Amino acid sequence: MSDLERAVDTIITDCLGVAAGEDVLVVVDGETRELGDALRGRAAAAGADAVLALMDERADNGTEPPPPVAAALAAADVFVAPTAKSLSHTRARKAASDAGARGATLPGVTIDMLARVMAVDFAALRARSAAVADSAERGRRGSSQLPARLGPAP
Repeated sequence: MSDLERAVDTIITDCLGVAAGEDVLVVVDGETRELGDALRGRAAAAGADAVLALMDERADNGTEPPPPVAAALAAADVFVAPTAKSLSHTRARKAASDAGARGATLPGVTIDMLARVMAVDFAALRARSAAVADSAERGRRGSSQLPARLGPAP
């Protein structure tokens, strides 16, 4: 499995928890089409009814998507928006979230960036983070019984 495949799996499976039967919308622009295809394909492989919406790149961060994309966001159970400009602070994204959709906006993301930072073993990262939090809490309380080893880096 390539780093990109691992990263896409992490987003779809671990971060968004896409399940069979869910409606998933992947919003892309010309710059992120290839990544969008990978995300849509992985969501479909999870049993979701996955749709790719290709729109023109927005002029600025926060510019609303076209009305058909806004409507699709509102109807989705899950959305992923790897776009050149941010949709994070748009009314369309807020309406989707308010309607209960789980989602991730990934403004400015590239395939190389995503493969580098998201191709992680989330279970190992979660366990290591819990050990660090536990150690910090014990230190805050003044306990002298800190773990000798936090485990291998994920």
